[in-house]
Amino acid sequence: MQYDGPGAAVEQPPPPAPPPPSGRPAHVLLLLVVLLVAAVVGLALALGASRLLFAGDSAPSPTPSTAPSTSPTGTTGSTAARANPTDPAAGRSAAVTKLLDQRAEAVRTGNRDRFLATVDPEATAFYATQAELFTRLTAVPIADWSYQVIGDGPGFPADRARELPRGSGIVRARLTYRLDG
Repeated sequence: MQYDGPGAAVEQPPPPAPPPPSGRPAHVLLLLVVLLVAAVVGLALALGASRLLFAGDSAPSPTPSTAPSTSPTGTTGSTAARANPTDPAAGRSAAVTKLLDQRAEAVRTGNRDRFLATVDPEATAFYATQAELFTRLTAVPIADWSYQVIGDGPGFPADRARELPRGSGIVRARLTYRLDG
């Protein structure tokens, strides 16, 4: 109330209403964070798979495939991996495809153990990050999740290449997903 002279009280208007919420549901923001983490994870998985599966391989990194083919779980890999199993690059590509197939299946079925089996448990910080990623993914209504190997990534800088096992490489992969609802 406001005093407006002798004996007169004037009532003030109510304060303005607060602005409406932004309208952006929390699960959309969570999905954006998950997608950013998934992009980083894809690169780390490619590096980890190469290091774990082919530590003694002395072959040069694989060359991109021009003819992708689809695996039973939806992951697309190099046809060279299936055409010439004695080629180290083809073997590496097949191993990455298999790892990504396992990871995609784990996300689709909600199998945390199978998902974390694709991560080196000795890389404790990365393992913890992946465990948290999986926990967050379970909050998102995922209808489909798959990876497609689309070729090689960039080469390593010389100092990083010296730190990694011979034959290590970066593989580019595309994550495709569909949400329920």
